Amino acid sequence: MRDLAPIALFCFNRPGHLKKSIDALKKNYLCKNSKIYIFSDAAKNSNDLPEVNKVRSIIKNLEGFKEKKIIFRNKNYGLAKNIVEGVNFVLKKETKIIVLEDDLITNKYFLKYMNTYLNIYLKNKNIASIHGYIYPVNKKNLNDNFFIRGADCWGWGTWKRAWVKYQSNTKKLVKEIKNSNQIKQFNFNNSKNYYKMLKKNLYTKKKSWAVQWYASAFLANMLTLYPKHTYIKNIGLDGSGENTKIKYNLNTSFNKNYKISKIDRIEESIIGRKILEEYFRKSEKNLIEKIFSKLIND
Repeated sequence: MRDLAPIALFCFNRPGHLKKSIDALKKNYLCKNSKIYIFSDAAKNSNDLPEVNKVRSIIKNLEGFKEKKIIFRNKNYGLAKNIVEGVNFVLKKETKIIVLEDDLITNKYFLKYMNTYLNIYLKNKNIASIHGYIYPVNKKNLNDNFFIRGADCWGWGTWKRAWVKYQSNTKKLVKEIKNSNQIKQFNFNNSKNYYKMLKKNLYTKKKSWAVQWYASAFLANMLTLYPKHTYIKNIGLDGSGENTKIKYNLNTSFNKNYKISKIDRIEESIIGRKILEEYFRKSEKNLIEKIFSKLIND
């Protein structure tokens, strides 16, 4: 496959997670032909320094990619700033990007899946991103791939043309969603309180880039492609993360059979949306909200 999207990998102070993430990524088809940018955040204090140094040692010795570029932050950015500025940095040079964090384990088909659809929908201005993860939902009536309005954050890819829609002004995002009378839809028919998460950015020091990205794409009426079976597993919800101290398991079986399945009609899947709403309602009360509240910047 030609014209592969560069990978942007973000990490901080978990060398064990990073090693597992990299080991899985290196088993991907197309890995050896891919360029990787690695953004290593700096220690917040002396307690972080030993683990940050271990992370940077792993990165320095990393092989198996066509090209490697390392960005060592000289001060602590925090997750949100590191990711947003990192994506900005890459997309000043590139037309598209694949974004991973250090606690995401990829299926061997992940890069193939991402590059296939990043190329297919390269010029389609209605699509914001391609997402590699899907919740452990009831898959009975789902198509192999389907669209949902908005954007997501666990193993995803986008284009320069779509990322320009990203807004960091939470006050503006909250106002626009409220004035559009779409709070219920934004909250997946009130099954998941994204609006509350977005409003938290107004008064907390811990900012969520992910909910801003979702809101930005939602307001632009753009879609994200999801797979029926996941290409991503998250190992960071084990209580070890700095922002995620409670253990969760939102993983399901990897996609075992890769095939291209282009969708003729570019519109939100009614069935897909209903299945997600059902999943959110049946989940443990406030589980998803707690996770996204903790997956934020310090």
